[in-house]
Amino acid sequence: MAKGNNGLITADQAKAAGTALGECCTQLAAVSDIEAAQGAVVGSMYRLQAMAEIAKVLNTPEVEAMIMFAADAGAIEVAGNVRGDQVLSVSKQAVTRGYLLADAAGPQFAIISGKGGASFLVKEAGHRHRLRERGATQIKASAAALRVEPRANAVGKHDMLLIGEASCVLDGELFTVRRDERMPIRLSCYESDGPDGHEAKARRRLIRDLWLTISGEEPAGEMMEPEQSDSFDRPVTMIEEPQGPSAAGPSPMALFEAVLNDLRPIAAKKMSKEEAQRIGAIVDGLKDAKTVAEVDKHCPEIDSMLDGFSDAVRAMVDELIQYRRQILGGE
Repeated sequence: MAKGNNGLITADQAKAAGTALGECCTQLAAVSDIEAAQGAVVGSMYRLQAMAEIAKVLNTPEVEAMIMFAADAGAIEVAGNVRGDQVLSVSKQAVTRGYLLADAAGPQFAIISGKGGASFLVKEAGHRHRLRERGATQIKASAAALRVEPRANAVGKHDMLLIGEASCVLDGELFTVRRDERMPIRLSCYESDGPDGHEAKARRRLIRDLWLTISGEEPAGEMMEPEQSDSFDRPVTMIEEPQGPSAAGPSPMALFEAVLNDLRPIAAKKMSKEEAQRIGAIVDGLKDAKTVAEVDKHCPEIDSMLDGFSDAVRAMVDELIQYRRQILGGE
């Protein structure tokens, strides 16, 4: 297959590759219907076949050249420590998940590298693309910073607390996810930081949660960012629209379990065995505590056990401490 004068594939070849990928992705999207009709085992075979067809297109030298050009041109956001082979492999993973190599709205995903290797982080444009593909319209998101406050049990570190919501219309129904003052978004920050950059990160989180709510997908494949960035970017627990003035928010137990459910895959995929064991011991200790005083007594020990962990993991453990105290009757 001949390449164009710029070293990339020609317009006709690009169209052919796009058409082939589109057909494969359509086939992949239909697997859920096959699973419902013929069972999970049959569906899994169809899924593998569709993924193999996608790989066949993505692994051609011409399309790989387009992927590298997309990275060089900024159509894919790439961290400085990511190798060329990682750009290729991770971009192919993202395309298989339904994200585009180029979008007029900006990069749909970023490629990052951490202890577990390279992975991709979906950006706001990527989540909006998936929502539009599903048929969503009137996609909106807003976020506002509340305040900056010191992080509990972490001297000199701070979090910015933000509230916001994202919404869209799908099949005539309004879908909304919201984070209010009862459970704000917490982002690591410096005490002197302004709100603009953090509000943009919060909007992306809300759009992501809107997509996860509508699609029912697990956030597998989209991994976490390195420390000192929009770290871990874990999905937030949804707060349902109150049905009246007396409607209550999520219980402390539900919030504790939500954070724990987000921490488990991080421990499984991104931590050494020794680190995962330390996190497990912390969680077991919190569950075993029968009084607020017992929780508070263990806080210095927990802080010591978290030595070497990222700010994001520390923040999640702080949330577990907070919710365990509330479960036991504390503030």
